[in-house]
Amino acid sequence: MGNGIVGQKFCGLVDLLNFVERFTPMKKISSYLLAFSALLLIFSCSPQDDRCAKQPDTSNINIDLQFEQTETALMQDRSKAGIQKFLEEHPAFATLFLKRGQQPHDSILVNDLYHRINHPSFLELKKLTDSTFNQVDLKGQFEQAFRNIKFYYPAFQAPRIITGITGFDTNFQGLDDDLYVSDSLIVIGLDYFLGPQSKYRPIGIPEYILKRYTPTYIVPSVLNQMANKYIGNNPKDRSLLADMIFFGKAFYFTKTMAPCTPDSVIIGYTAEELQESKDHSQIIWANLVKNKMLYETGHEMKKKFIGERPKTIEMGEKCPGRIGQWVGWEIVEKYMQARKHTHIQDFLKTDSAPAVLAKSKYKG
Repeated sequence: MGNGIVGQKFCGLVDLLNFVERFTPMKKISSYLLAFSALLLIFSCSPQDDRCAKQPDTSNINIDLQFEQTETALMQDRSKAGIQKFLEEHPAFATLFLKRGQQPHDSILVNDLYHRINHPSFLELKKLTDSTFNQVDLKGQFEQAFRNIKFYYPAFQAPRIITGITGFDTNFQGLDDDLYVSDSLIVIGLDYFLGPQSKYRPIGIPEYILKRYTPTYIVPSVLNQMANKYIGNNPKDRSLLADMIFFGKAFYFTKTMAPCTPDSVIIGYTAEELQESKDHSQIIWANLVKNKMLYETGHEMKKKFIGERPKTIEMGEKCPGRIGQWVGWEIVEKYMQARKHTHIQDFLKTDSAPAVLAKSKYKG
């Protein structure tokens, strides 16, 4: 999107003049300059302009975002007394992610934390996290996404955000997950999202999933989980189609609230996987319809098309996993393109997947 030669080569009048002067006789510069100027009005210099076309005007919307960096607070005093003070001052984090209260006494948790955060590997991990993340930028991304949510859902109240470092130690009775998302609180294990260049990476996560653990994925991943509360669902419909539409709505919500995010990041495909899916969309759809899979309800069968897998081999060796989720997103997009005046609130609350499919007129 927006990666054309004009956007890449001609950002700036000086570059344009140099280009014209080099390849065009001087007497023709004026006419060619006029033509190229018109092109520049059509093709933006910013590669993100096309992606951001659906960004609403949120300049008058204020978000009071509480953004807390526990990884900094915890490391200020690494003594046992300092850790105990940290637990007292951060009760939500301590209860939800450090499992405070599940041990007979706080001293057990304090001792575990003391050994963890003073370990050389953890100290190195802290440095890597500090050098990778621009917390001001991350906070700004969340603030804009939350302003967008409030634009469409005026009653929205921004949840508090807490960042931390997990250490990936699943044997430790504490923070051992990447994200926690609720209406009032979001907790982010930053070290999960350091990216492939990091010396330390999460343990036991397959490579095809691990590729999504980079800083770029944090905000869309959170938004995708936040979407659940806004999506209507018919509990009696356990079909593959119903699941596909549910995922499609979640991706649509995420893209609406983060319109500048590439589609490949929204769904967690590589650019090549996304293009392969688009190139073969009619074949994928024909297979689903021909084999009467849309209304199947078997759990194992549905996992083949919407579950985490490196490839959907039933559709071909190059077909990425979770292809049913992508098709669901395509159906939703098709539906909404034909109903530009439909409010996202009204659409997401619809609970009839067959009706969405029928009205979308999707054919792959």
